[in-house]
Amino acid sequence: MKEISVTEFFRRIKGAPTAKVGATDHQGMMCVSDDYVEELLAKTEQLTFRKVSKVQSNAFMFEDNSWIWFAKPRNCDSRNAYSHTIDGLSFVSLVDHRPAYENSFGTQISERTTILVYQLAV
Repeated sequence: MKEISVTEFFRRIKGAPTAKVGATDHQGMMCVSDDYVEELLAKTEQLTFRKVSKVQSNAFMFEDNSWIWFAKPRNCDSRNAYSHTIDGLSFVSLVDHRPAYENSFGTQISERTTILVYQLAV
């Protein structure tokens, strides 16, 4: 596992067909690792590779009409990207962390980590 820039993450997504391995939410702080990506891959039933079909100033659209947005989610304090090589296959992951906070209505919102993993067809 190697840390890469978020810009590099999106460059790799745009540059080759990709398959979404998974997008998971976790309560609290969660760190991504090669083992985590392997576990997620084992749970994935079918990988469908698709290319970026449209580029906008704020997002990419894939051939299957799904989107990935460049901006990190609201209230997230960090966004990190990683490159993984597992059994000769290339993966990239994007990790968004949102700390616990109190919203404008006074409700406590819990800490959350979202992890998005793509396999690259290279």
